[in-house]
Amino acid sequence: MNKSSNKLLSSDVRPRNHIMTDEFKQSVLEAFSYNLRYGLTLFRSTPEDLFFSFPNHKMNHAGWIAGHITLSHRRISIELGVDISLPNDWIHLFGMGTQPIADSRRYPQRDELIQAFIDGHSALELAFKNATPEKLNEPNTKYKPNCYSTIGAIAVHVMITHESVHLGQLCAWRKALGLSRIEGSA
Repeated sequence: MNKSSNKLLSSDVRPRNHIMTDEFKQSVLEAFSYNLRYGLTLFRSTPEDLFFSFPNHKMNHAGWIAGHITLSHRRISIELGVDISLPNDWIHLFGMGTQPIADSRRYPQRDELIQAFIDGHSALELAFKNATPEKLNEPNTKYKPNCYSTIGAIAVHVMITHESVHLGQLCAWRKALGLSRIEGSA
């Protein structure tokens, strides 16, 4: 990444004052709901024997993507006051900076990952829906604070941008495996 690209990610460009209206929150929740439906379609249509496959070792496989998204949902849910239980080792399997491995025995089963994806979505949806404007405007000091100044801003990022990036990776991974294309109109 060149210096001008890095500037786009710096604190110089982030907004400082956020107004989370009910209408805006509803728009975020609608997009988040779409991501859930689309993600479930992608995960459920991926055969279990391919869930941890590597068509290219530079790609994230479906198992890692499901766990990583779920772990991200949990972190933001906790910030908003709703916790979901996940095994302690998930941070080492799916946390930021971890690398997927092909050994499916190291990971939870496909159906467990899909259920955790659903549960993580439900928890974050509830937490975001019930979060007060004061809570959403609290400073974000943990997760990319140089880019997302408030809890609300990082929540929207995780719910929409972060998840969409990984669902896009899942589409590319499926294509590399020769699996059928899934339309985005879930």
